Amino acid sequence: MADGDAVGSLRMPPEDSFGLRVDGGVRGAVGRSPAALTIGNPKETLMSIRRTLAVLATAAALTLVAASPALAASPHFVSASASATGATLTVKFKEAGLGANQEIVYEAKATLNADYGCVNKGGNRPSDPKKTHIEQDVTETDTFSSGKNGQITASITLSAPTASEVLSCPPGQTATTFLVEWTNVSITDTTNNVKRDIPGTF
Repeated sequence: MADGDAVGSLRMPPEDSFGLRVDGGVRGAVGRSPAALTIGNPKETLMSIRRTLAVLATAAALTLVAASPALAASPHFVSASASATGATLTVKFKEAGLGANQEIVYEAKATLNADYGCVNKGGNRPSDPKKTHIEQDVTETDTFSSGKNGQITASITLSAPTASEVLSCPPGQTATTFLVEWTNVSITDTTNNVKRDIPGTF
């Protein structure tokens, strides 16, 4: 057989038999320029796609985690109460919806009504006692962290001035607190501007 006949009788196998892929995903003629053909490896292509998807998923997850505290935050007091012991008032409270690990500043406030007077060594009030009455607002602030659950349960204590701070008695007499009452009690989350009034006299 002549060389020309041998060449003419050869048939080129399909391009896919050589693992060839035409750029753009569209098959072309066998005679297409080699520059338009690339060696295809399905396993490498699949791994590349998986790596890309993993990177995108990780980025999306990080974005959601960063945004979650702001989206979840809805500060509100679940409960608030007050109790008096001697010359002090303790305000207890629980607040939720703060977001995780937030530093929150609270202010406890109440109106104090107190009577002070002098007593002698026998513990009795003199016939012409020296006394005084005060009415004033008392406030205390403190800072607490919400932790992982976005809640804070805590208390703040208010104290009335001592008798010796507001009254000076004659020699032989002692300044004494006769009466302490608290009204208009409230607790305020000053960080988020959320307030809860606690009605009653304590």
